[in-house]
Amino acid sequence: MNTHDPEQSRLLNPASFDDGDTSLSQSSLPTTKHSLSTGRSNASGYDSYYTKMDAVSAMKVAITTAYIPTRDAVIVDLGFGTGKTSFDLANLYPENTIVGVDIDPHAIENAREHYDANNLRFIQRDFSKEIFTPNSVDVFFLSSAVHEVPSYAGENRFHPGHIQELISVLSSQLKPGGLIIVGDFLKDTRTEEKILYMRTDDGNETGSFSELSSAALFRDFAKRFQCYGYAPGSIEPLIQELPQLRPGWTAFRGPSAILDEFQHRRTYTSRWLDELEEQYLHFDAAGYQ
Repeated sequence: MNTHDPEQSRLLNPASFDDGDTSLSQSSLPTTKHSLSTGRSNASGYDSYYTKMDAVSAMKVAITTAYIPTRDAVIVDLGFGTGKTSFDLANLYPENTIVGVDIDPHAIENAREHYDANNLRFIQRDFSKEIFTPNSVDVFFLSSAVHEVPSYAGENRFHPGHIQELISVLSSQLKPGGLIIVGDFLKDTRTEEKILYMRTDDGNETGSFSELSSAALFRDFAKRFQCYGYAPGSIEPLIQELPQLRPGWTAFRGPSAILDEFQHRRTYTSRWLDELEEQYLHFDAAGYQ
């Protein structure tokens, strides 16, 4: 990060800035590898991602209705993805100011092209850094965005402390009584180990990731995946494949967090290697609180 970039260091008043004047140059954005610049680097990758995100936009917005003031508030949608959630918020709360923030220039371009409202603006920023002036935001809304911060941190990657730092950064920009609404993946801390049953006959043992059986895909996952507390190559020895119970099925015993990480990404075979760069599960509900 170029900490001396004047655009990056200039804090914005969310109620009055010109969104066309605040996009960062590509050179001032983080250079750390990120799935947004790899796994979705072509049109088909973005189309698939946007379709899935738009399908759950209404559910995301519904989460906010119990918390967001109906007028005279500044609502910031962080890591907005397609822009539809920000747009839906703008329509649901026409007397509020809605600001969508994303680090991905393709997301900014798509959002500005497809979604427009008088009370809506989109800007390109790294939201792990301060963006707005102190005491200027009523609500920060993060839907499936918090877990990406430690996954793509430049130092101490995957460390949950990056999330704690993020909450501190956001809190400094909130008005008194402001809210941070987080909708993200929750870690299951009820048991240390689980058994995961998977098919062996729904694909091949070798081939492209999309051609692999569920069991073969998990074996690949166990070899490649890393996350906080698990260095590269440390997961596979912890996985035990159990004797086959019936034809076409097998079972794996292993740490709950690891088996759950696989379950959250098992259908994303079109961008499999990029998915393995990301850790979904950091805290349970109590941990986020």
